[in-house]
Amino acid sequence: MASSTVGWQELPYAEAPFALDGGNAVVSSLALPTCSGRRRPGLLVSGVRTADDIMRGEESVLVGVQTLDAKLIEAPTPVLCLLAGTHPKHAQIRNGRLESFRTYLTGELFEVLCRDSILAASVRRLEGDSDPSWDEFHAGVLCAKTLGLSAALFQVRTQQVLKQVNPERNLWYLSGILVGDELSGIARNHGDTLLCLIGDSPRVSLYRAALRILAPQRRAENVREIALTAAIVAGQEQLLRRHAALLTQ
Repeated sequence: MASSTVGWQELPYAEAPFALDGGNAVVSSLALPTCSGRRRPGLLVSGVRTADDIMRGEESVLVGVQTLDAKLIEAPTPVLCLLAGTHPKHAQIRNGRLESFRTYLTGELFEVLCRDSILAASVRRLEGDSDPSWDEFHAGVLCAKTLGLSAALFQVRTQQVLKQVNPERNLWYLSGILVGDELSGIARNHGDTLLCLIGDSPRVSLYRAALRILAPQRRAENVREIALTAAIVAGQEQLLRRHAALLTQ
């Protein structure tokens, strides 16, 4: 967000289709202060827009994916990259270009519903990381598929009131509903399109579990996985190489 209206310097969005070698990124150099008082050059990257969606930061991740797996990204057949996170992106890639994408509010909805909704009394987070309750997660995915998002969400409350499901397990039921709803269009709209899951291991494992329910016919070899941290580093290194001249001006 450093190049947004609330960041260090606002930059206009680059427009899709966006080349994933970073060549048509909108970038700007700036001087960053260090602890010693000296200043070091830095590079701001703009983000990408379509007619009805925007991203900032995820384009660098996709540049990194292209760097890590050029054969996958530069293929003439489409690839759907799923970037798991607070605001997940489903990005359509073909011939080394980001052609279109859609943003979801899955992670933010999860936080808001757990904290500020009627469902807050029906779920509970444990301190630190905990293993998923897979039975409840799978049930949540199926509930979203059957009832749709709004009706499925109220089932989180009825799970506790009528079935006495404990709040820690019910948390994963809510997670399954939200992830299931986000991924519901994959089987319907993307058939056998190659998928690339990008994220940290816990989030990617949830995506894989939901896809096994929603798209059981999809072959495992048609779902790739790339670690988010590796893609971030590779993308930033590629953008620095591509626009190194700006840093010397």
